[in-house]
Amino acid sequence: MDQLKNLSLVLVGVLVLPWIFMVAVPSCQMRALTAQATEAGNMGVAANFYPGHQVFEGGAAIYRSEGCAYCHTQVLRDPRAGDDIYKRGWGREQGLDLEKPEQATYARASLPQDYLGEHYAPIGLDRVGPDLSNVGYRRPDRDWHHRHLYQPRTESQWSTMPPMKHLYELRKIDGQPSSDALQLNEKYAVEEGYEVVPTEEAEILVQYLLSLKRDSPAPLALLPEVTLDEGETLPPQAEGVVRGVSTKSKAPAEDPEPEPEPEPAPSPAPEAAE
Repeated sequence: MDQLKNLSLVLVGVLVLPWIFMVAVPSCQMRALTAQATEAGNMGVAANFYPGHQVFEGGAAIYRSEGCAYCHTQVLRDPRAGDDIYKRGWGREQGLDLEKPEQATYARASLPQDYLGEHYAPIGLDRVGPDLSNVGYRRPDRDWHHRHLYQPRTESQWSTMPPMKHLYELRKIDGQPSSDALQLNEKYAVEEGYEVVPTEEAEILVQYLLSLKRDSPAPLALLPEVTLDEGETLPPQAEGVVRGVSTKSKAPAEDPEPEPEPEPAPSPAPEAAE
């Protein structure tokens, strides 16, 4: 009986306690977080509480229904766990100049609050294609996304992504061509007199992709502190990744203690008179 009791205690310690600290406690902490208002135009859609905009929600639903999460992730690992942010460049912030990548700054690793307001966090199952956490920064061109969705190999010759032609309409040109018609290269161009235009679902999905900028500033309390020596500066890629940067001033050198003067030799004793 005592052995059964001891076994039960061991099982509680091995199974229940980790669940409490790894699932229950973080879940309670997440419930205390609140979404933050964004500025107009920051996501490519109207100002709202991210990610609560109806365009975002509709695009996320299409993203799920098309199975995008089977091949794309939306989570950037901590640099200690992978090279997502630096080497791959999936975390580059807005303002990236493709001609001068060395001048780019980098976004931070993903945090739980990045998924506030979403019913399902599209972290993804596998990385067959690139991470999409900040694709709205890396690929801000609406037309590029439409061409890539319609026929991925128009933009990447060796892409294994399946075409999503069912999200587009092939129709005969009646009068003037539509301003929304896709400009395809010669290899994938449609028959003369016809054009390819995005459906409403395609437009909503592209708006969703353009809104993916999961690099909002992290709460200061979650950022590690860094102490710099006097004269050192914080590298650009560390801005927004660390907090409480303080300068560690060098202690002034102490004056060396003066060497003690040698004591004068004692004068000889006078000789006694005979």
